[in-house]
Amino acid sequence: MSTILIDHGTMGMGATNGNSTTQNVSVSGVAPTTVAFSLIQPQNHIVFEPSGRAEIKLDNKPPVTEIDLPEGSTLLPILSTLSGIRAESINAGASY
Repeated sequence: MSTILIDHGTMGMGATNGNSTTQNVSVSGVAPTTVAFSLIQPQNHIVFEPSGRAEIKLDNKPPVTEIDLPEGSTLLPILSTLSGIRAESINAGASY
């Protein structure tokens, strides 16, 4: 299993909610296939402490959506969009 770190960086409160960032992941296969990804928790987001969350999409699709992949290597974007952050702080979360 690989670890993927998505970092939105440092920003003021006015720029947090709605902020999004993308991290590309490379997926390789020897034949065309269909895949689906999921987070460990059943939601489509990662909860932050002390407040907020990041909605996660792969190839602009929510978790558990099937994605058709061709033979060979494919770059898929992971999109993370912040919401619900109520105070300036270090907000962090994880899906293990």
